[in-house]
Amino acid sequence: MCIPYNGIEYHHGLCVAKQTEAGFRYFDILVTKHKENHPYRYGGICLNNEYQVCTNERAKPIALVELLEKIVGDTLASEKIYAAQSGESFTPYIKVKEKAPDVYNDFCEKMKDARLLDEYRNIHEDLKPFLERPVFDSSSSKSKPVELKKQLEDLFPEVSIRVVEALYDCKDMFLTSHFVKSNETLKDCKIKYSRV
Repeated sequence: MCIPYNGIEYHHGLCVAKQTEAGFRYFDILVTKHKENHPYRYGGICLNNEYQVCTNERAKPIALVELLEKIVGDTLASEKIYAAQSGESFTPYIKVKEKAPDVYNDFCEKMKDARLLDEYRNIHEDLKPFLERPVFDSSSSKSKPVELKKQLEDLFPEVSIRVVEALYDCKDMFLTSHFVKSNETLKDCKIKYSRV
């Protein structure tokens, strides 16, 4: 699962709604983790203006916050400067929606199941006792490792791929949510995340 664009495969999608004086501003963002042969670890692109950023951060939660802060903060700051100097509002020259509508439509389709970071926080809290228990089944005389999939099927008989992905991303998004709350640029944003 990924969304290819300009030769890069993006695996994570984020939708950011930022409160401004003029109302909410929306940012649709794709993020990828680069291979070891790149000088940076994570890269992101804003589909609304094709602004590309990267970070050397190895930890996914910190990298996501840094990428979001750069995209949202830099975009709003540059638009404000442009409006002050020219007297008119800024319109991006390139929008992925117009340049590559199939990529944008694919993004929108895959983001339908996106969850707010607060939802990941709640899932994390609900599953904390389950996720933190020992990996070995103490009732078994042989102490065989218990498979996570089997545990999930027992706990949630209707387990789907999306539920498993949400559980897999739960810890990282919980930490991302924590870092977002302490970030000056992002603290008042509503952020949705999904694998794409």
